[in-house]
Amino acid sequence: MNETSAESLSDASSAESFLAELLKITTQAAPVLLESDEESRCLPTNASCACHTLYEPYDPLDVVVIGLVALPLFVFGLIANITSVRIFTHRLMASSPINWYLAVLSVSDTFILISSFFVLTLPRLGEFMTWWRANFISYSVSPLMFGMMNLSQTIR
Repeated sequence: MNETSAESLSDASSAESFLAELLKITTQAAPVLLESDEESRCLPTNASCACHTLYEPYDPLDVVVIGLVALPLFVFGLIANITSVRIFTHRLMASSPINWYLAVLSVSDTFILISSFFVLTLPRLGEFMTWWRANFISYSVSPLMFGMMNLSQTIR
């Protein structure tokens, strides 16, 4: 009986010393390492800043394929979809319901192309050109673009 009370007393004192040490560590003020005004605006949550140490770059193959090769495909797709909408909504073609369906499908595909450009291509293109503002723009509009993609997929 006496041994168990001694063990619990030593466990309690070690837990108290651990908590005291933890409290001392968490309440210590971190040293300020920023020296200039320009560096003080560079925070880990600021995606437009190029001085991040926590940024993980994209795979180089992703940057080339999704960032550079896909760009002309997006442009071609946009031109083709806009042309399709013009053709299917022409006064001679607009009388058929199937042409209206195809026109709406082209508009839906256009929204998907625009959204995927902002979500997939723009950040990789920004990394390739070291234009970090592109990543900031992409991360800012991504929630809206994901919603637009989901809406366009339900229309299809």
